[in-house]
Amino acid sequence: MSRIAEETAVDRPPEAVFALVSDPESDPRWRSDVRSVERLSGDPSAPGTVYRQRVGAMGSTAEAVVEVLEVVPGRSITFEVREPVRGRGGYVVEPAGAGATVRFWLELPSGRGLRAIADKAIAAAIGRGARADLARLKALLEREPPGG
Repeated sequence: MSRIAEETAVDRPPEAVFALVSDPESDPRWRSDVRSVERLSGDPSAPGTVYRQRVGAMGSTAEAVVEVLEVVPGRSITFEVREPVRGRGGYVVEPAGAGATVRFWLELPSGRGLRAIADKAIAAAIGRGARADLARLKALLEREPPGG
């Protein structure tokens, strides 16, 4: 199992941070690889809701299918990625001083042999992307006026 974990501090209230990371339909605003998001079933950001994301990676576009598994309002969202890779991940938002810390995590199954080498490279690329995305999230939230 490969585990990716990244975090950043955001100078905004935890509620504002959680509102953005718990809304998959807002992902194109701050995740560079997400081109579009379509809700396939369920209520927005509710357990059981399934989304299809068009994601760009390495010069091509793929479709990812993601299901929301659990939501702890104001605190965390957990999801499962079904396609094109399988994995489980989420975001956790915690108060930190006058702002918040947001943590992204993702667990991916690991293969054996050459597949294990490829899986490590994929995990490293996802980690780099997550760091950059959290930096974009921080910039987006901190340039918006507080409360809006």
